[in-house]
Amino acid sequence: MAANKNDKDAYSLLSEYSRLYQARYAHPPIVNKYKEKWGMSSLVEDFGREGVSRTLAYYFKTNREGHSLSWFYNNFSNIHLSRLASEKDDKIRAAARAKTRQLRAEYLNGLS
Repeated sequence: MAANKNDKDAYSLLSEYSRLYQARYAHPPIVNKYKEKWGMSSLVEDFGREGVSRTLAYYFKTNREGHSLSWFYNNFSNIHLSRLASEKDDKIRAAARAKTRQLRAEYLNGLS
């Protein structure tokens, strides 16, 4: 039963890949979904559907030319770690901006 769930997730992620690819390059990719489901299913098994989906969206934000599925599969760990580092950095920067806003408000209120 678990393989069936992974297969459904793999096919939906391949559809998501096609949608992101078409949005980026204005034409659909040529994908053999039956063949490619095995790689995507393996990623879903190891990282979960949500993790793969978020990493796939992050992959299309990179400047990588072509955005091929084979490159995505072979370099998934690096892309995933880069996405996690980017999200951590975004949280740190958001906290720093909030602290700066607070300090600025306190300073300006003290001058009034």
